[in-house]
Amino acid sequence: MTSSLSLEPRSEQRPALHLVGTICDYAFADGDMLRALPLQWAAFGPVIPSPPEGGEPISFGVALPTEDPGCFRYMTAYALAPGDTAPARLSQLTVPAGRYLVFPHAGHVSTLNKTVSAACAGRRPAKGFPSFLEYYGSGFDPATGYGDIEVWLPLAD
Repeated sequence: MTSSLSLEPRSEQRPALHLVGTICDYAFADGDMLRALPLQWAAFGPVIPSPPEGGEPISFGVALPTEDPGCFRYMTAYALAPGDTAPARLSQLTVPAGRYLVFPHAGHVSTLNKTVSAACAGRRPAKGFPSFLEYYGSGFDPATGYGDIEVWLPLAD
């Protein structure tokens, strides 16, 4: 597969997203984060609804800000359709509309951390936004770990 790091990002204006999902905190020091994230996704995957028009669902991984520099807060989520009600057991998050640098990821999902690191290098998160979003589009196949994956980096105004 082609390395996603060689691809140039594009700039996009995105509407607000109303996300629902599960939030977990991970300590950087324990070193288990890269093993724990797939488990979080495995538990969340069956909750993701199929789009009403058919096709594959779209989901998001969201790096949320935290006051603890030794902690990584991560949300597995899907966008709530207009008029739908969020299940009570899931957390809700509204990501404001804004401009993003969008970095395509062409490799296996297990190497996404390399694209995230390259995208975030030398950049500060935009105030009021998540640090970054992982977009898993309708072409992403969770069984193979390949497909439509992007890293969205919010830009400061």
